[in-house]
Amino acid sequence: MTTRTYVYNNAKEVFEKFYFCSENMDKLLVNVTDYNYKNKGQILYNHLKYNNLLWSNKYITLINNNFYKHIIDHRNFNPRLISLICTTIKKLENNDIKNIFYKC
Repeated sequence: MTTRTYVYNNAKEVFEKFYFCSENMDKLLVNVTDYNYKNKGQILYNHLKYNNLLWSNKYITLINNNFYKHIIDHRNFNPRLISLICTTIKKLENNDIKNIFYKC
């Protein structure tokens, strides 16, 4: 369960309006396990693009030897973690980004 889901479920318990409209709101919640390979790839790409990492040496490192596939298939894959990692590798001085992903 994500923090957002926890806050939403708490709001349903506390606030009457949330409780009665929760049937429609529940349709808006996305479970990370529902993401397919293409969805995860698009999420990774978007975060790389947002952080101006496309076509940088760091991006090329991800592409070489299909390393990006290991990221997409990682058991801990989630958009928030990908955002944090992309922000972190943007600040790195070197291209040793594989170690960042393996630590997660």
